[in-house]
Amino acid sequence: MTDSQLLTRALAAATEFFAALHSGEWEQAANMVDGDTAEAFRDSELASLVAWAQHRPQMIESRARKELFGWSSDGKLHPELAAQFADTRLPGVTGIQTLGQLVSMSTIDFVATSLQLGNELPDEPNEEGPDSQRRVLGGVVEGNAMVHVLHRREDRGYEYTDPHHVDVVRFVAREGVWRVDLTTFDQDIAIAHSLMMLADLSRFAPDGDVESRAPDA
Repeated sequence: MTDSQLLTRALAAATEFFAALHSGEWEQAANMVDGDTAEAFRDSELASLVAWAQHRPQMIESRARKELFGWSSDGKLHPELAAQFADTRLPGVTGIQTLGQLVSMSTIDFVATSLQLGNELPDEPNEEGPDSQRRVLGGVVEGNAMVHVLHRREDRGYEYTDPHHVDVVRFVAREGVWRVDLTTFDQDIAIAHSLMMLADLSRFAPDGDVESRAPDA
């Protein structure tokens, strides 16, 4: 198969994936994610959430003193540690109350939830409705089973400072089917740990709060 044919198929898959995100078809979009990278994404996100739960008391104390507090995760989900903090409450996720519930989700459901968190805009009653989508711009072929897809998020009323801003997401082919590599794109496409962590800690922010330091993984 020529590079042109590979590119055409990958870009078609990317367009379908972004259309599913735009229409809120989270499960459909999740099913377009490569299984191996979905597992890696799930473990990394949950590992960060467990690390957040583990260090949450110290972070709350630091925020009360208007101090920075950093922590890290090795990117690996340790079941015994996850069980220890299973009762930690998770704000901002419909239908999910605790960290334990999130850990117990299947990979596909976890990915669907993360995609929803990264793409579902809050209701704006004074507007016609949210209009946020990603436009596929092109791609770069690498080998016979990988394409780096170039895209740009376009939101109503929002313009990038750099008019040529471009994001990249990798698509991989397995048995002729092109799927998203979930480990390569920006957090605004699939979010789990960051949004939940910040939603929780914001309740403890004093006036003039300092910015929290994000986890390493």
